Amino acid sequence: MVKRNPIIIRQLLYISLSSALALFVTESIYRGGPGMVIEWISGYPISVMAVGIWMLSYFGILFFANNKGFIVAAILSITILSAIALIGFYKEKLRGDPLVPYDLAMAAEAGKMAAVFMDLPVAVIGLVILLIFLLFGLAFVIVKKVKNTPYTTVYLYVPAGSAILFAIMTFLIFSQASFYSGGEAIGLKERYMKIGILAGLASNLGSHPEAPEGYEEQIERLVTRKGNEHEPKSKPNIIMIMSEAFWDPAIMETITFNKDPLPNFHRLSRLHPSGTLHVPVFGGSTANTEFEVLTSLSTQFLPPGSIPYKNLIKEPVPALPHTLRDAGYETTALHMYHNWYYNRDEVYRLLGFDRFVSLEFFSKPVKDMMYYRDDELMNEILRQVKEREKPNFIFAVTMQNHGPYRTDAKKFYATMEASLKEEGKSFSPESENILEFYADNLVEADKQLGRLTEALQNLGEPSVVVFFGDHLPLLGEDYKVYKEAAYLNGREGYREYMKTYQTPLLIWSTEPFKTETLNLGSSFLAPYLLNSIGLKGNYVTDFLAEQLNGGKALLLPEKFSRQSPVKGKERKMYESLQYDLLYGNKQGIRHSGMKINPSKKYRLGYGEPEIVRAVRSSYQGKEAIKLIGKNFTSSTEVFVDGEKLRSVYADQTTLYALSDNPGKEFNVQLKIIDSEGTMLSESSKRVKVE
Repeated sequence: MVKRNPIIIRQLLYISLSSALALFVTESIYRGGPGMVIEWISGYPISVMAVGIWMLSYFGILFFANNKGFIVAAILSITILSAIALIGFYKEKLRGDPLVPYDLAMAAEAGKMAAVFMDLPVAVIGLVILLIFLLFGLAFVIVKKVKNTPYTTVYLYVPAGSAILFAIMTFLIFSQASFYSGGEAIGLKERYMKIGILAGLASNLGSHPEAPEGYEEQIERLVTRKGNEHEPKSKPNIIMIMSEAFWDPAIMETITFNKDPLPNFHRLSRLHPSGTLHVPVFGGSTANTEFEVLTSLSTQFLPPGSIPYKNLIKEPVPALPHTLRDAGYETTALHMYHNWYYNRDEVYRLLGFDRFVSLEFFSKPVKDMMYYRDDELMNEILRQVKEREKPNFIFAVTMQNHGPYRTDAKKFYATMEASLKEEGKSFSPESENILEFYADNLVEADKQLGRLTEALQNLGEPSVVVFFGDHLPLLGEDYKVYKEAAYLNGREGYREYMKTYQTPLLIWSTEPFKTETLNLGSSFLAPYLLNSIGLKGNYVTDFLAEQLNGGKALLLPEKFSRQSPVKGKERKMYESLQYDLLYGNKQGIRHSGMKINPSKKYRLGYGEPEIVRAVRSSYQGKEAIKLIGKNFTSSTEVFVDGEKLRSVYADQTTLYALSDNPGKEFNVQLKIIDSEGTMLSESSKRVKVE
């Protein structure tokens, strides 16, 4: 037995060194340097000790893979954990809130994390790549020299004991035990500062809101309340435009522009209801504002970092599209981006839309540097209004103003100039360009708002346009522009929160509502709109309409409950309604008698691409087949007898298929394929060439 003790001693030495290195490296990256780790150790010794034991036990488990496997697994673990820490560091620097598991889930979908890395210094990216190569090179050298140890009972003491210890420590972290919170309710950012990024992430895994006490008894009483029972004289077209990162930078009193970037918005705001929309996100996570606006539910009752479109909406939910479809509206969602982003292709079906027209189905979207221009979106809105006989509900999400905002370039239409008002003070060159780049985008968004409202006014149909921003823009790293303008400082107080999470709101209509200054939470927007038009809502919007009638139109986070208009009993009732819908047994739907089945005619786009004629022709001097039909888009691809041909999009009714020897007849198939390689729409037909 004595001879075998060195095995255990060697194992303990390896796991001690590995876990200490992993913890020190990851926290140094996340906190911004080794000095901050020393402060953490001295400030929260119990938390550090608990997290250290957790890490020690994790590395102990790796010895199940024997010596060689341990070395490879340890280096791979340290590399992955360091990458997570780097992502967390930059996410917090850019967005102000910590990394959560839902962020990592989004990374697999659309390069959300890649968007974070777009602004990383090249030197940092190069250093990371170099370190990864060095680590794996070191692993290769060590593995060649190290010999495996025969599996014996003594050898397995450490990994087996580590597995038990790891389970205990993981349970403590998952349960958010008092060893790191002191028994207090603390904010997410503060929690990460106390327990570190790795334990912080673990504490959010699988987090699930607790059922409100006695919520089942409240549901029947809540859903039997009567809402609006009057039918409006007319049903106007309702057009909601969630304008990407739309905000009025002139709110920053320390800055000045060479001209107003938002003349149309400001002019219309003086004549129609307008004001502020309080949104749940800053700098990104657009889908959460969208979720609140369409469902009238609140992300305040969800686990930190939740993206409901990704992890909660798996079956039909009462939402504004359902409500308006039941009222006789044609319901359409438009978005100038990929159909799969945030699972919109499926979520929109479950929310009650009749169709979703995503980027792949726009006839010829025009790119504006990184994203797509708003004018094509406005064209589609106007086309929909003109062509449909039923009243329209259109929910449109723009993309032209999406960040990042460049520090070193301008767009071709750039006209805006920005500066600080105070004499002797100026923006850094990077901040000045970021703000001017952003303001140039706003000019374009404002032009399209003016064009849309003027066109709708001229159509002579009753129409309402609800125009708002989804979140404030990310203007540089670590609130760079905001700090230089002395507007935001990155702190967590109430006043800072209110400035960080509010965007402009305008409700324009051909038959104006009563002009008033609005101050609404995004989940209260639909109840306000339905009340103003005179349309009946559902039991959730009816409950919120009651709060609106009582002057309560905003729900703030729990830490600001004293300042929140909706609090106490009303907050609990709202939470109960939402818990029942998203986590409970949906008593509210049963008691209300609602039917919320998805639209039977739901589809992506307007229809399958269809060929009417095929004519022998030429294109730019080359032999081609001119395909004439309908529902063609710039994403439509041509396949002949299963072989993809090079094709050229002309317009919605004309495509050219380039072929050297097409023959007299052939099987042609038109497909619309997205960027993930998924076929969204297709049509097959045997075509005779004329």
